[in-house]
Amino acid sequence: MGIRSSWKKDVQLNSNFTHKFFIGWTWNETLRKTLKEESQKYGDIIFTNIVDDYSNLTLKMNSIFQWQQNFCQNVDFILRADEDTVLDISRFEYWMNNEIKDLIENIGDEMILGHLIENSPTVRQSCSKWYKFFLF
Repeated sequence: MGIRSSWKKDVQLNSNFTHKFFIGWTWNETLRKTLKEESQKYGDIIFTNIVDDYSNLTLKMNSIFQWQQNFCQNVDFILRADEDTVLDISRFEYWMNNEIKDLIENIGDEMILGHLIENSPTVRQSCSKWYKFFLF
């Protein structure tokens, strides 16, 4: 609920943009009820039956792509943001309408944009969300 209760509540999107919040399953029944009420009020929440946990992020992203293919086939771009992210809408619109359009013309339309983290230290604290333990 971080985005919906902070910067997003005051943002007016250009008619070319829309937003949806994809919420995974939670064991907290009170939170589920609150989210359901919020969904009925605003209509911008899509629920998945995938447990909303960092370890299920790939599954959740796959469900987002499937939803987009079924309900918004004409969407050119998808932006994924976590609740600890703040989006400058006017700057985002500028990039989408100018810089990204130029990239598509020069490179093509099949691309994933993001920030590459290089030379990052290995996380060895088992309490970190970045720590993974695999048994082979």
